[in-house]
Amino acid sequence: MFVSTGSNFGAPVITFQDYQNQHEVVLNAVFEYRSDSAAYAAAEVLEIYVPDLSLEKSALAGVFFAAKVQGNWIGSTLKCWIKDKNTICVEKPTPWDEYEEHKIWFCSLFGKRGVHGHIVDTVQRSGVSLRQSQSIGYISNAVYLETENWIFLSYKQGTIGWGVTPETVDEITNYVDFPADIDLIVPYPTGKFRGMVPGCNIIDAIFKDSKLTVTGIPDGLTYGTGYEPFFYAFMVRHTAAPAEENSGDDNSIEVTV
Repeated sequence: MFVSTGSNFGAPVITFQDYQNQHEVVLNAVFEYRSDSAAYAAAEVLEIYVPDLSLEKSALAGVFFAAKVQGNWIGSTLKCWIKDKNTICVEKPTPWDEYEEHKIWFCSLFGKRGVHGHIVDTVQRSGVSLRQSQSIGYISNAVYLETENWIFLSYKQGTIGWGVTPETVDEITNYVDFPADIDLIVPYPTGKFRGMVPGCNIIDAIFKDSKLTVTGIPDGLTYGTGYEPFFYAFMVRHTAAPAEENSGDDNSIEVTV
């Protein structure tokens, strides 16, 4: 875990949960900022300044972004990358500049860039059969990877039923328990949108106690052509060793782009 040392767009101090080695960096964080500051207006790319990372630079990765529109977070994904050991960059989300409250979720893996002839250990899919406490939409296309230091989970979920309200709670578990050492706020696109505003509704979900808990899906929005909700996140385990301990670990799982 580490905290940011500054930014060029008026962001608050950001707490990152992290796993780092010489080939990959996995980051989890969520924070809000405003688009009506002079610093944000002057920024061409959003820069977050951090203590030394294990990578000098990375290939492109992604973050989730949303702006608050009439009480609901509406957004999409943005490109992000490690510019240097002390700078994480996120593309500026200009289509939403008229909305002052912005939010970004990191659930990202950054792979090393510009490596040739390096043999990479592959990560095999882990067994996954997702179960719901109450079905808010049929789950399909699930992919799950589990390592000693992080996990990756993604799946599609069918259209959310008409009876789902902000009070509806759905707990997603795996037939083989997810690790119990994860405690994170993660983004969950609901597939709902507000007319004439780009993107879809994204809410906070909780990954804790070996389950993903989804609640707070708004009932005042509608669906469009891209209506299927989905989940996609790299998540750091609390047992992950800090960068200085694992940066030279020859047995670590390596992801190189």
